[in-house]
Amino acid sequence: MRRFAYSVDPWYTRWQYSEAWWAISRFGSKVRGLPNNIVTGIRNIIRYLPLIWNDRDWDWMYLALLMEAKLRYMSVSTKDWHVMGAPRTRRQTMICAHLLHRILADDYMTNAQKSFPYRAALLMSERQKKEDLAYFGKLMGKHMIGWWD
Repeated sequence: MRRFAYSVDPWYTRWQYSEAWWAISRFGSKVRGLPNNIVTGIRNIIRYLPLIWNDRDWDWMYLALLMEAKLRYMSVSTKDWHVMGAPRTRRQTMICAHLLHRILADDYMTNAQKSFPYRAALLMSERQKKEDLAYFGKLMGKHMIGWWD
């Protein structure tokens, strides 16, 4: 009769070999990617520092400026992607950035006055702004999750 119960399984089966391998490979990929992460982080600080410095919490304009900058940087970076949906993603992000630029510029009235009398131009400018906002929301809501896959 045994006094102590000994395990017959080797140590690596008790610790589940696949989990150990996953932890080791994740650590290795973090170490290998460290120089690239440092360069990317410094580049992002340089890019976004003026936007973040001027950011205020009480105005929607600053959120729109940050989103426009992020969408423009994303559309430029998708040029280097070698995946099937890259041109479509680039086009969608550029459209969203352009819509935000138009909304921020708020030139709807001056553009409408070129073609319509004052009262009609006022209605047309309000309608165009609402349509741009709706289209921006629709594009972001429909495609944003797929831009990173």
